[in-house]
Formats: sequence, structure tokens, C-alpha cells
Amino acid sequence: MLKKVIIILFASYWLLTLMYNIPNNPIKIEYGKFFYKFGIFFNQRWSFFAPPPKMNNRLYYSFYDDQKKEIGTFEVLEALSTSKKAKLPFNTEEEALDYILNGAINQLYQLVIRQREQLEVSETDHIKTIEELEKVARDSLLTNIHNIKEFKTLVNFSDYVLKNKIGSVNSLKTASFLKISISEVDIPKFYLRKSVNSAEKIFLESDFVDINKFKKNG
Repeated sequence: MLKKVIIILFASYWLLTLMYNIPNNPIKIEYGKFFYKFGIFFNQRWSFFAPPPKMNNRLYYSFYDDQKKEIGTFEVLEALSTSKKAKLPFNTEEEALDYILNGAINQLYQLVIRQREQLEVSETDHIKTIEELEKVARDSLLTNIHNIKEFKTLVNFSDYVLKNKIGSVNSLKTASFLKISISEVDIPKFYLRKSVNSAEKIFLESDFVDINKFKKNG
């Protein structure tokens, strides 16, 4: 009996994993909420047979004083990647942070994609390009982003950023507000890597987050 249960659970997991990773289809779109929750706990990034990535993400934290005057902006993903490589094989902390941050960013992407797919169905009478639909989807996400679990994860990481930067930027002690930006940097083709400056564009940019209020409300 136990053996049958294990086989059923094992088969179910791999079936769901396959459905999670395959391209979008009517079933996946219909059960989008379920697969979104599946991705939170069993996030998969299959890349063995995938084409090379075309872009990298950047994650910026901008801190402001109580008058909303900017104190400083810091990018964390590139620095984290450099630190991971430098500390090999003793980079457990960096590996964990990389997994958490990129996992949160990936889920925000999935939310935008799911919203865009729903718009593709509902906006059939108003023909729009993919770019236009994605902008509408991003704007919709931003209206409620403070309540999204993955965004809260990114906000919580601001404490780590402050602790690591406050020694070199003393004015960060007065930080009362912050903004979070996620951008995309094109990866140039290998033979152009030294001669081309990669273009960078904003994917998401939050409005002001009251740091103290966020800590109280969690």
C-alpha cells in the first residue's frame, strides 16, 4: 500500500512539474493560480536544453530620507554574483540569497505573464501588441504590489542592503523610504561582447515604500 502511495505521489509530482515547465496552453492558463502556487514551493528553472539567456536582471534599491530626497541607489544581483564566484566553495550564504532574490523576481515575471495572457483573451475586441498588453499587465501589478508576497521578500532584503552599505554611506542612517527597481540587461552575442554596450531597460519600478511602516505591518 505504501509503495503504491509513493509511486502515485512521485508520478503526480513529475506530471505537475512537466505541466509547469511546458509552454502555455489552455489548461495551464485555466489553472494559472494553481501553477503559480506550485511554482512558489517547487520553482523549476530547466535550462539544460534551453537556448542561451538573452538578458540578465538587475535589482536596484534606492533609499530616501523623510523628505523623499534620494540618499543612494545600490544594485545587488551583480555584486552577489561576483561574491558567489569569489567565495567558492564556501558561498552557502550567497547561494541562498541568490536563490531567494531570483526566485522572487521570477515569480513577479510569472504574475505579469499570467496577467498578460488573461488580457490576450479578454482584449480580443481591442487588438493590442504583446508589448502594449505587457505594459498594461505590469501597471496592474504595480497597483497592488505592496501586498504581493514576492515583493515583500524583496523589501525585507533592504535591511541586508542597509547593514552592508551603512558603513560606507553614513547618511543611510536617515533612510525612511525606498524604491525597488528590476531591470533587464541585454546579453550581447559572444563575438560582440567587447564592442557592444548592453542596453538596459526597466521591467518594474515600485513607488515609495515607507520602511518603518512596512516593518510594523510586515
